[in-house]
Amino acid sequence: MLKNKGKIILISLVSMITCLLTILVLLKLVNYSLVTGYLLGSCFLYISLFFMKLAIKNLIDTLNPYNYMFIITLRIGFYIVPFLISFYLPNLFSIYGLVIAFVINWFPSVYYSKAK
Repeated sequence: MLKNKGKIILISLVSMITCLLTILVLLKLVNYSLVTGYLLGSCFLYISLFFMKLAIKNLIDTLNPYNYMFIITLRIGFYIVPFLISFYLPNLFSIYGLVIAFVINWFPSVYYSKAK
């Protein structure tokens, strides 16, 4: 029936989470550092997922395992960088926001990749 069912689910989840965070900040139940940590974690998670797709496509095209391992190592770095940023700037980025972002945003991306 729907061609882009995975995209619709992904967009609806992202919009619901954004609305929820906005309401929680407006009601002052959640502080600013948690939201910025969440946004930082979400950005780096989606960048690392992009690098995963790039690594798989590059491996299929060139069959170069060294290039594949380089991109995978770079992807692991994109997972570590937000935690280092939140460790050095705890007033701006909350570690709990990062963990929430990685957990919440990881599940729809796995579902979306399995739907293809």
